[in-house]
Formats: sequence, C-alpha cells, structure tokens
Amino acid sequence: MRGGYLFSLPKSILLGIIMNGILQGLSNTPPDLLGYMSNKRGWDNADFLNDYADQVAWQESRNRNIAQDNGGPARGVYQIEGYDGSSRNDTVIQRAINFYNDNPEAPRSEEMNNILGKMGTNLDFTSVDPSVQKEIFMIDAYQGSGSLDDLKSGKISPFDFWANYWNQSKDPKNPGLLSNWNNALNERK
Repeated sequence: MRGGYLFSLPKSILLGIIMNGILQGLSNTPPDLLGYMSNKRGWDNADFLNDYADQVAWQESRNRNIAQDNGGPARGVYQIEGYDGSSRNDTVIQRAINFYNDNPEAPRSEEMNNILGKMGTNLDFTSVDPSVQKEIFMIDAYQGSGSLDDLKSGKISPFDFWANYWNQSKDPKNPGLLSNWNNALNERK
C-alpha cells in the first residue's frame, strides 16, 4: 500500500464501498416466507398456514416425498399431479411466478428460482426438496381462490380448505373425504 491507496482506490472510497455493500446486504436480507406473508397480509403471524401445510402433507403422503401409490399421477409430499392427472404442477408453478412478479422482494431460494423456470416441463415434485415443496404449497394457498383470512379465523376449517382448494374434490362434502382426513390427523398424533 502506497500513498494511502488500497487496491488503487483511496481508503475513504474503499470504506464507503464496503459499508454501502454491508448496509445494502442487511437491508435486503429477506425475512422468511411466512413472515413475509404475515407482514403483507397484516397477520400477527402465519403459524396457521404452516400448521395447515403440515396437515396437508400428512394427509397427502404421510409427509413422505413419494410417487402416488398404485402408479397414480401425483408426486411429492403434497402429491402434486403432473400431466397424466390434473396438471396441477403447472398451476402451482404459475401461481409462484405470479406471486414473485407481484412481490419481487419476497424471499426466494435458488431452488425456487429453478422451479419457476420449469413451467411447461411436467415437473415431477419428488425431485424438489420437501422444504421448497412446502414453500410452493403455501404460495399456492396464498395466491389461490380460498380465503386464508377465513382459514386463519376458523371461519373455514383446514379440512374444508383442503377439500375445496387443494384436493379439489368433485364432492367436497363427501363423508369419505372427511373420514380420511380425520383418520390421517389421528394417525399423526
């Protein structure tokens, strides 16, 4: 170092660059996805959404990252169907794309960025880390037609939310669906 310069820059400029980078890094550090959603919607917390996601993961796959039993079209912890089924895989990806377009400051992992580029590829969700599957599931619920405010307040039960907006049963009032849901929850305890 000669004449007060480090890397051919005056110390004051170098310090300014370093401090600006540190401060920018701190101000751009995103909160977790649930925290972001809570802040955006004005909720005190989003624990209810995390709980709901866990209940659905148990209902759909017993929280296993698997292909659907009997060779069905669903894949992953949340049993997201590919092109041989409902093509829900493209729906959840499109909702995530829309979410991040509307909320560019929302936290997003590199794997989520990778998933966003898989639209139209018949993504098999067993190839996706289960924690990222959970994020995309929560984004789908956040972006979907069901009211998360009603789920949070208890106006709609987790079962009814699942039956109407995730499972998309032709008959969400089918007593067999409720029985399966309750059996799964009892197993989980």
